[in-house]
Amino acid sequence: MEIDIFKRDLVFIDLETTGFQNTNDKIIEIGLLKVRNNEVIETMNTLINPEVPLSPDVSRITGITEADLIGAPTFRDVKDDLFKMLSGSVFFAHNAHFDYSFVETTMHSHKIPFSAPQICTVKLSQYLYPTHQRHNLDAIASRFNISIERRHRAYDDAFVIWEFFK
Repeated sequence: MEIDIFKRDLVFIDLETTGFQNTNDKIIEIGLLKVRNNEVIETMNTLINPEVPLSPDVSRITGITEADLIGAPTFRDVKDDLFKMLSGSVFFAHNAHFDYSFVETTMHSHKIPFSAPQICTVKLSQYLYPTHQRHNLDAIASRFNISIERRHRAYDDAFVIWEFFK
């Protein structure tokens, strides 16, 4: 089934997590820009209390500490708003399978069926720029002079994905 992405809202999303396994690890930050007709119409930028300890490695990479997460909402607190923002939209992410699998698994754990067409900006970059060897977010940002104020922070990385798409 083909989907005309330009007739749907687009959601540019990035997550920070406690690890790499969607079945065991938890979301600790969501950054999202919802776009309609090439205009950002809604955003989400929130830390998420995973209700589990945070590893020093995750803190080192993201700069997010356990102290930052203490007063943050849980996924349970933001799930309905997130679902509304994602519903009917095309899910854009860098390494989309990773972010999508966390959203899908976490939504299902809260009894919310979630499904969306997804576009991976790694694959998009590889397709559009086959002569470039690197397609990670830093390489894309450098290629297009997109500044990243806080790398490995969800909203900032989602913003880079949106800028790349434009």
